[in-house]
Amino acid sequence: MFNLSFCSNLLWELRYRYREHQITALSAQLAFFLLLSLFPFLIFLLSIFGRFSLDPDMVLQVLNGILPLDSAVVISEYIKDIVLFDETGYIPVAAIVTLYTASRGVEALIRALNVAYRVECYRGFFKAKLIGILYTFAFMVMTVVLAILSIMGKEFLSLVSYFIPMSAEFISIFSYVRWFFIVGVMVLDILLMYLILPTKKLRFKDVWKGATFAIVFWMLMSYGFSYFVSNFGRYSIIYGSLAAVVILMVWLYFTGIVLMIGAELNSILLDGFVHQSQHRDSDIIKKVLCGMEKRSNNKKGSNKKRK
Repeated sequence: MFNLSFCSNLLWELRYRYREHQITALSAQLAFFLLLSLFPFLIFLLSIFGRFSLDPDMVLQVLNGILPLDSAVVISEYIKDIVLFDETGYIPVAAIVTLYTASRGVEALIRALNVAYRVECYRGFFKAKLIGILYTFAFMVMTVVLAILSIMGKEFLSLVSYFIPMSAEFISIFSYVRWFFIVGVMVLDILLMYLILPTKKLRFKDVWKGATFAIVFWMLMSYGFSYFVSNFGRYSIIYGSLAAVVILMVWLYFTGIVLMIGAELNSILLDGFVHQSQHRDSDIIKKVLCGMEKRSNNKKGSNKKRK
C-alpha cells in the first residue's frame, strides 16, 4: 500500500542506493560507450535507409524530437556528410563496430543492474558476451522499427498505398495510433533490458513498475533538459565548438541515471529496504564492481604459471 510512510522510506532508500551503488559513476561509463556506438549506428541506419531508397531526413525528424537542439544540429550535419557518400558497403563495417562498442556499453549496464539487485555471481565470459551482443542486436532492430514508425505519417502511408492497398480511413487512424506503438516498442526495450541483462532471474511483474518509471521520467528528463539548454544553458561559452558533443554526453549521462534508478526501484519493491537493516551491501558492491578485474588478474596469473 502506497502511503506517506512508504513513500518516505522509498525516497530514503533511493537516496541511500544512489550514493552507495555509485550510480553516477556507472552512468558515466554507460554514457561513454553509448556515445562511441552512436555514430557507427547512424552509419548503419542510414545505409539501411539508402538500401530501401528512404529519405534520410526521416532520421533527422526522429532525432530532433529526442535530442537537445544543439546536439541534433551537429548530428544532422554529420548525417548530411554521410549521405554524400551513399555507400551501402558501409553496412557490414558499421554493424560490426556498432555491435562491439554498444555491447561494451551493455556490459557496463549489466554490472550496474547487478549492483542494483545486489547480485554477486557472474555469468561465464562467452555467455555474457553473447547476451550483450544479442541484446545490442535486438536494440538496433527496435531502433530501426522506431524510426520507421516515427515517419509513418499520412504522406508516407499514402505512398505505400500505391503498392499495398490501404483505405483512407486506415491511413488517417494509423497516423495517430502509431504513437502508441512507438511508446510500446520503447517500453518493450526497457522491459527486456530489466528482464534479460541482470544475472538474477526476474519475471515481468518484477520489472514493469521500474520500466514504467524509467520511460516516463526519461521523456520528462529529455524535454526538461532540452528546454534548459535552449533557454538557459550557455555551454558554448565554456566548451566552444565542442558544446554540442558535451550536451549530448550529458544527456546520455542523465539517461543512464534514469535507467539505473528504474532498476533500483524494481529491486527495492522486490527485496525491500536495505538502509533500514543492519546489513549494508558495500561488500557486495565491491565484489560486483571489482569481480571482472579479479577474474582478469586470475587469468593473468594462471597464464604466467603455464609459462
